[in-house]
Amino acid sequence: MKRRLPNRLALALAIAPLAGGCAGGSGHLESFLNEVNPLDAAALIGVFILANVPEAGWSTRVAERGPQRYEIAVVRERWSGAGDGEFGRRFGEAAQRVAGEKECGNYTVLAYAERYEAALLGTRRVAEGLIECR
Repeated sequence: MKRRLPNRLALALAIAPLAGGCAGGSGHLESFLNEVNPLDAAALIGVFILANVPEAGWSTRVAERGPQRYEIAVVRERWSGAGDGEFGRRFGEAAQRVAGEKECGNYTVLAYAERYEAALLGTRRVAEGLIECR
């Protein structure tokens, strides 16, 4: 539901030049299409696709840290278009997945923090936490 507005906005921005060209006759549309570089169009389509794939740019790491304790790290790459507010949700989903895989009835979050981590180009955001299966 939250992603509908950006999708509609991107679609409107992509269609606007074509609609303007149609209103002005075929000369404007043809000149617009002649000026579009195929590599630019391919890059724009690639960015649009990556921005709309929910899992693109996100990764989760799980490590065992003692009996019934697991460290979970949720990483968002710098280029990912997803929002910062998703870290808590994604951490919770990963914790539920770990609890299900380890067949424990419930879990307790012992620690949780968000930070920035150095990457090859710039930084990326990381949420880390420790859970205990009960």
